[in-house]
Amino acid sequence: MIFWGEYEVLEGVQKRSSFIKKLLVYFLSIGCPLLSFVLLCTFNVWNFSYHYPFVNNDLLKKWNREFGSFVNDYYLKISEPQLFIGIIEENKINQSKLPDPPKPSKSVCNSVKQNEKFDCFPRGSVSKEACLQRGCCYSTSSSNGVPYCFFPPSFHSYSYTSINRTANMVTAEMKLNYNLPYPNISPELLLSVLFVSDDVIVMNILPKESKSLPKILNIHEQSTGVVTKNVLYDFIIDSASDGFQIVRKNTNTSIIDSRDIGGFIYSKQFIQMSSKLPCKHLFGLGEGRTNMPLSTNWNVRTLWNHDIMPTDDKNGYGFYPMYMCLEGGGFAHIASYLNWYSTDFVLQPDALTYRTIGPPLAIAFSLGPSPLQAIQQSWRQMNFNTIIPPFWSLGFHLCRFGYKSVEDLENVWNRTRSAGIPFDTQWVDIDYMENRNDFTLGSPFKNLGKFVNVLHQEGMHFVPILDPGVSGSEPKGTYPPYDRGIEMDIFVKDSNGKKPIIGKVWNKNSTVFPDFTNPKIVPYWIEMLKSFHKVLSFDGLWLDMNEPSNFVNGSIKGCPSNSFEQPPYVPAVDGDSLNYHTLCMSAKHYGGRHYDVHNIYGTVEAGVTSFVLSQIRGKRPFVISRSSTLTIGNYAGHWTGDVASTWDDMAQSVKDIIQMSMYGVNLVGADICGFNGNTTVSMCKRWHQLGAFYPFSRNHNSDDSIDQDPVSLGIVSSTKKVLLLRYSLLPYLYTLFWQSKNNSLPVIRPLFYLFPEDEASYTINSQFMWGDGLLICPVLQEGLTYVKTYLGNSIWYDIYTNEKIIGNSSQTYALAAPEDTIPVLLRAGTVMIMQEPAVTTTLTRKNPFFLKVALNESNEATGMLFWDDGESIAGKYSTIYFGVANNTLMSCNDISDYQFGLFIHRIEIFSLDSVQSVTINQKTSSFNFNSTSKELILKDLQLPMQTNFNVTWY
Repeated sequence: MIFWGEYEVLEGVQKRSSFIKKLLVYFLSIGCPLLSFVLLCTFNVWNFSYHYPFVNNDLLKKWNREFGSFVNDYYLKISEPQLFIGIIEENKINQSKLPDPPKPSKSVCNSVKQNEKFDCFPRGSVSKEACLQRGCCYSTSSSNGVPYCFFPPSFHSYSYTSINRTANMVTAEMKLNYNLPYPNISPELLLSVLFVSDDVIVMNILPKESKSLPKILNIHEQSTGVVTKNVLYDFIIDSASDGFQIVRKNTNTSIIDSRDIGGFIYSKQFIQMSSKLPCKHLFGLGEGRTNMPLSTNWNVRTLWNHDIMPTDDKNGYGFYPMYMCLEGGGFAHIASYLNWYSTDFVLQPDALTYRTIGPPLAIAFSLGPSPLQAIQQSWRQMNFNTIIPPFWSLGFHLCRFGYKSVEDLENVWNRTRSAGIPFDTQWVDIDYMENRNDFTLGSPFKNLGKFVNVLHQEGMHFVPILDPGVSGSEPKGTYPPYDRGIEMDIFVKDSNGKKPIIGKVWNKNSTVFPDFTNPKIVPYWIEMLKSFHKVLSFDGLWLDMNEPSNFVNGSIKGCPSNSFEQPPYVPAVDGDSLNYHTLCMSAKHYGGRHYDVHNIYGTVEAGVTSFVLSQIRGKRPFVISRSSTLTIGNYAGHWTGDVASTWDDMAQSVKDIIQMSMYGVNLVGADICGFNGNTTVSMCKRWHQLGAFYPFSRNHNSDDSIDQDPVSLGIVSSTKKVLLLRYSLLPYLYTLFWQSKNNSLPVIRPLFYLFPEDEASYTINSQFMWGDGLLICPVLQEGLTYVKTYLGNSIWYDIYTNEKIIGNSSQTYALAAPEDTIPVLLRAGTVMIMQEPAVTTTLTRKNPFFLKVALNESNEATGMLFWDDGESIAGKYSTIYFGVANNTLMSCNDISDYQFGLFIHRIEIFSLDSVQSVTINQKTSSFNFNSTSKELILKDLQLPMQTNFNVTWY
């Protein structure tokens, strides 16, 4: 086993309590032991805090503020779920003193419409007797998922006892009416509705005994005086019914309606609310393999982060409890459920039932009115501050699980480079480790550090895998990651809270898990990564297995028997148990039980790792994580996991990247050519063409599959062609990331963002946009040499030929797609800023720019460029805007803080009827005009990018 060589223990300076305090407690312990005990508990005088001189204190303070906002604001407070649960337990009532719900009449039950049957007996064996005992209706026959046991109309489990309304807020007190079939029901609730702005409304329900409302997304600070007469919604509530309704005012569309349909339950470990929705086209509620839009035919979407090959109807790697509803007519809204416990969303025609296993119940509604406006409102409300990745990370990445040695790795690297394929980053999977232990090098990879140095000399980069699990059975003194973790007390504990919980992942015997909610994790993580970086100078990190995954259920010793391991309701999770292939729910983190923090474990790890990388390298961090939830896009990118090498999974990846971008995860992609199973030449060729347009573009496969790098499969020519196109478009892609961060706009977009009024666009899930200027139309079926394409009512230009295509929303277009080509269209009205491509981003960034100017029907177009050094954390940058009007192309340098001294050497303008003369900066210029293609070409230019210019044609 090869460790760091010179492992450096970065000792903290211990600041202990003063000698006088200790002396005082010592004497008190003799005369008054009880008072001494109170002082010990209150002031913690024996404890000490660490000061780590190797941590930049200013950056650490900034990190604490930013990451504290992530944990405290989005996730309320990591300890508050336990507070809520405690309130419920302290104020629970003897439910047996309440009456059972009345049994409904046969006529009432028969009046319930099929689509309005809400399940009264979820995930249980239902009988007529048990159903009627709950006060519900029973049907002897059912089909297609329609429940046998369902709530009658006006089943009021709670009633409003008071309702108060102000200009910016509604509050209502609620009282339990019946004996309901779940333990620890909260007897009294407080509903609070905050009118955050004209287009955002937030509803939350908490136990009435809560002393104050939780701080959800800073909404309390935002809610005063921001609602005007232009508010988009009405909030409807009255004491004669239960539930509430939100109505879009100008269309009278009911955004959500939970009134008088039954099924509302609020208990310690089970919350349920049903509601009617106006959505025939619903998106989101991921991550998990699904269609787009979602099926609403009695479909269950279960969210609980889980290590599983993407599989239909199984919970996947990510937790995203939000949906977008397309109402029709161009209107859309987003609902975000502000809770992170395991959840079921039951989708039925025109309705949804939400079930989760912990409080609170809080939902933020963003009303658009357009899909993109709803995205912007939702992102801003949830404090999304999406990353601008390092420029090099937008190049092509190559990896596989199964490299045998450094020499094997070098062979693949050399043959890829020799073929002239654009290529920026080499990755390694767990093969490089000794016994698959983090922070180690196995003997076959002892020279990996030297190879990484060669990569850097060639302007390339290196990313290794890192699992959260740390080997827990190495001999004492031989494995610093475990020894130091024990010393610093940063591992997740068992249910007793004394010893680390022990599981089994890739390590030889046992595995322990760092607790990323522990404040001491930052110095520990810096110590581990900084020492390892001295031997292996990685440029980014790949976080795998961080759901967290576990090869045993809970722990090697099993899990205790309690309501956290076996809650009253278990959502439809894979394995039918919450601790299936993860930690015991009773395991203890600094921030709560694993039951409380499971779904944010990977995202907190990604946030910590992002900060630590910025400390170690002093550059913009690059992190890719498998496990994720809302706000991970602030810290990391994501790949879609262990997808299969099938045409179906390739097609699914288009839906995946569209949905992940909706969640604020812009840097996303699937394993090109698939991870599991053997690819084929034709599939891998087409997948490389698609993958060249994933924001995160990486070829990666498993150790039991054939080689699938482009050279090994003989697909060099087509791969090289499409990657050269990608590299030429990187200025545009990079600018989209900047626009996303500053304007809350997703990088990847479906067609219905562009054409929200055309319902034909709502079901297009095989095409996608980069921003609003570039349309990608991949071939997703074997043997096809054309693509059927939706183009809406817009004008487009072929990126290769500049050929004009006039779209019509009522037609489908067949675009030619020879085996070596993916159809890519430039939207009219776009000035596309491109760069002459090279084999690395390092070389590409030195090359001149060129412009493709795609005029719209008014002969106008716009575009912009964001440019910086590509890697500074908060460095200088420049922005340049381009516009066409009145037969003149103009550039305007808005911000010029970063000087880069490059030129524009070519401009292509299309389509023009005729051109007689051209001037550049009022001086006559030579030009080429093709009267057949109606294309104006200006070549051999030397226009400085950072000097304003104008080009006019007559």
